Amino acid sequence: NELIADGLVHETGTMTSESGRKPVLLDVSGSCPLFVSVQITRFYISVGIINCKGRFQNINMSPIEQADTNSSVFSKIVMLLDQVLTPEVLERTWAIGASSMGPVSCDDGAIFTTERPDVQSCIQIREPLEQRYGIPVYVNNDVNTLVFAEKYFGSAGDYETFAVVGSSVGLGCGLMVRGQLYCGENGLGAALGH
Repeated sequence: NELIADGLVHETGTMTSESGRKPVLLDVSGSCPLFVSVQITRFYISVGIINCKGRFQNINMSPIEQADTNSSVFSKIVMLLDQVLTPEVLERTWAIGASSMGPVSCDDGAIFTTERPDVQSCIQIREPLEQRYGIPVYVNNDVNTLVFAEKYFGSAGDYETFAVVGSSVGLGCGLMVRGQLYCGENGLGAALGH
């Protein structure tokens, strides 16, 4: 009843029963809660709103130009977030998840813009976005996020230990070991490189 009152689930009907009262069928609401997905590639940034059923409701994109700096890339992320996170949407949004190719510091919430991570080559994502929007922000490598997608929505649901290899412009790898994402040293434990 509390979940129904909060708009998180709704009744979809009843079933027949041999004894007792009829079971009430419930489903997750399509409108609440919402999550924000931020994807950063070598060529573009995309920001989308997604519901608990895994359906995108809004996606905005911006190209990354050769002249872009760390500051301008972060400004583009904020611009795209501001476009989709209207006050009504933000009120129903539980978290922001950001993924990026290459090295990512999950602990610090930073995306590195060079192959050799150092403080000068990173874009701090987590702290400034949490301060701006007031909701939790999670940052991870793009292939590590694919590990979770395979576990919960793909063909790895029955496995506790498996690897995902991603290949596009670069080559990446993510590992789940005994049901936990394997991060290793500085979050680069499964970074395959190319």
